[in-house]
Amino acid sequence: MKQLGLFFILGLFLVGCTTGQIIEKKEYAPAIEALKTDNRKLALNRFPNKEESHFIPLLEKVYLQLIDDVDVISKASKETPEFTQLLRESREIERNEKLSVSNEIGQLFFIKTDEGYYPANHEIFWMHYLLGLTFVKRNQIASARVEAKRISELFTRVDMSGKPFYDNAGTRILSASLWAMCGEKENAIVDLRKAEAMGGFVGANQYETKPLNWNLLFKGTGFNPDSNSSSFSDKISGFKTIQFSSDIPLKDVPVSKAGSSRIVFSSKPWHSENLVRNESFKETIQKSKYMSRMFKSELEYQSLNLITSVATGVVLATGITVGVAIVGGGIYLLAQSGASGGATEGIAQIMGIGLIAGTEIYSSGMRFYDSTQLKIQSERKEFQDVSRFYRYVRFVPDYFVLDADLSSTTKKPAFLQNESSSGRIRLQFEP
Repeated sequence: MKQLGLFFILGLFLVGCTTGQIIEKKEYAPAIEALKTDNRKLALNRFPNKEESHFIPLLEKVYLQLIDDVDVISKASKETPEFTQLLRESREIERNEKLSVSNEIGQLFFIKTDEGYYPANHEIFWMHYLLGLTFVKRNQIASARVEAKRISELFTRVDMSGKPFYDNAGTRILSASLWAMCGEKENAIVDLRKAEAMGGFVGANQYETKPLNWNLLFKGTGFNPDSNSSSFSDKISGFKTIQFSSDIPLKDVPVSKAGSSRIVFSSKPWHSENLVRNESFKETIQKSKYMSRMFKSELEYQSLNLITSVATGVVLATGITVGVAIVGGGIYLLAQSGASGGATEGIAQIMGIGLIAGTEIYSSGMRFYDSTQLKIQSERKEFQDVSRFYRYVRFVPDYFVLDADLSSTTKKPAFLQNESSSGRIRLQFEP
């Protein structure tokens, strides 16, 4: 009975380790694979059905809706539920709990969403940028300007050492594109000058006398996290074993052209900075349901190992006990019967039966242990892969390719095309 109880507990534990409401990395695979074939509608249809009202999937879905080639979002369309919720979230997020952390690089501040996730700096920027682009696509320019202003406010935030939280050349160029689509050329040039000062742009002043006729390509389905370290002590010590990689072959990685006609920048530094940031308040993240699963993976393995060992011990002990009971009980009954002739032969038979019964049960226990250990060991790598539960906003393009000469761009359809007094901006997506 104890043996069956332990088997039942083990079964429940195995089920418990594989369930939960947090979206795992592997659950994104169908949507990512669909997006790799440029099937944006299918990517939306295959999106995981979890955390539907949470910050991460809301932001991911709004992006997929924005680039959808069948115009989920258009001037005539209604707001999608995800966009409405994300807009509401953006207004609430600044009023939510803020966490202050001091470390060797200064004072850091983190905003907590209602469900307990701490968005990275670039994810806050990306949220306002996507909201702004969606408003532009729906021809709600005044609302788009509000999001552009919120991005400008982000650029002013610095830590105690004066280092900006959000400001870099890439985000400045993207911000300039949003200002341009809003017809705010002067603000766009301000961002371009900042990007130029950071070494990420050339010739900002030229746009004082000519329009911003740009093509901005969103290239790639997003960087993926992997953890290749075999040492769990390395993993439990922090996030440094996680590496972000792109599925785009090196030969297909866009390159900047001579001069200023093409500018290429990657989103990988955003994710790398996020890992460094998470190191700064690792203990807090470990308590968050969004990151706690990754730190429990080895505990899951050790617990499975312990339960298996205990269950096996019970089986082995049962086999020995049954064998001894048969032998002892048989000899006792034989003695009580008063039999004298053939006693030796009777005892031998009893010992044989006891040995067979005990050995069979003992062997069953060893087979159970070996098979279960084989399964656990084969899954241990997956248990220890901390990237499977690492939560971050996916589908952020691997590369942004800015072509300042529209005549050199591809004929690929734009998911957003805007003309204003500032110029003409075309946005394209390519896996």
